Amino acid sequence: MDLGERMHHAIRTTLQTFSKVLLVGCDCPSITLDDFDSAIKALNNNHDVVFAPAEDGGYVIVGMTQPNPTLFLNMTWSNESVFRISQNRAKQLGLSVYETSMQWDVDTVEDLQRFNSSIN
Repeated sequence: MDLGERMHHAIRTTLQTFSKVLLVGCDCPSITLDDFDSAIKALNNNHDVVFAPAEDGGYVIVGMTQPNPTLFLNMTWSNESVFRISQNRAKQLGLSVYETSMQWDVDTVEDLQRFNSSIN
């Protein structure tokens, strides 16, 4: 199972019990409570999908009110086009998309150094 399949499975499973879901990367120290608040408010205000784009071209949060595998499946992950492709897919499906503020995540040694600098 690739990343997209795992993401879709997590979203689909959660939405069987809850009306909204936020899937958050665990390597994203830049996310704040305000970012979560913004994403939740967007879902509560009739947006179908919420993305928090990452500086590297991916995204660190995706929120949904309905599962939609098209956003994740057959994706080439870990490249600078992931966010743009997912966003375009959502718009082509007629989904209302909300974009939060830009984030950064820890994927490289330089990112780890950036993180270490931010906590000192």
